[in-house]
Amino acid sequence: MAFNKITDEMRAGKGNVGQPDTPGLTTPEMQAVMDELANLCIDFVNSHIDELGAETAAGNIGASVPVGVTANPNIGSVLSALSVLIKECTDVKHSHSNKSTLDAITSTTKEGYDALVQLLNGIENVQLAMTESDAAIPTSNAVISYIDDVDISQKAFEATYPIGTVFQTTASVDPATLFGYGTWTQLGTVDQYGISRYERRG
Repeated sequence: MAFNKITDEMRAGKGNVGQPDTPGLTTPEMQAVMDELANLCIDFVNSHIDELGAETAAGNIGASVPVGVTANPNIGSVLSALSVLIKECTDVKHSHSNKSTLDAITSTTKEGYDALVQLLNGIENVQLAMTESDAAIPTSNAVISYIDDVDISQKAFEATYPIGTVFQTTASVDPATLFGYGTWTQLGTVDQYGISRYERRG
């Protein structure tokens, strides 16, 4: 017995859809019309409950009895048998010559898994843009876009010549023209050695 769905054909002609504005039905008849779709759902739910309890239920959902497992072909029996088998496997300890190798692999795998869990702890989503959120990971494309939008030259300039920096030069050119950034004010005049001093103020 396979599981069935409620089809459009089964729902066709049931319920209030298609009834005239004045149905001309008695109260019990109108109640029956309004209950048609609800009763159809109730019947199918009850049918599924029976199907899930049937001896063939496990096979109907692709959960047939695995090879090597002894159980009736219903869902409860299959799950119970698998639970017993897992418990037996858990209780069996390695006793062969490559136990240390397998233990090392298992330990390494667990360490990697634990590290990954710790790394992703608190991460709620992956997003398409770089933000200051500690709960989100940006996609690789978001990182590339962010880097493309960052003016590396200006960042380097800001780090090297913060506001208040005094710049000395023998060139007769405003530092704003030389660097392409900042607002500079000349301090005094060119000294006897031909050196001009500028202070960055913006």
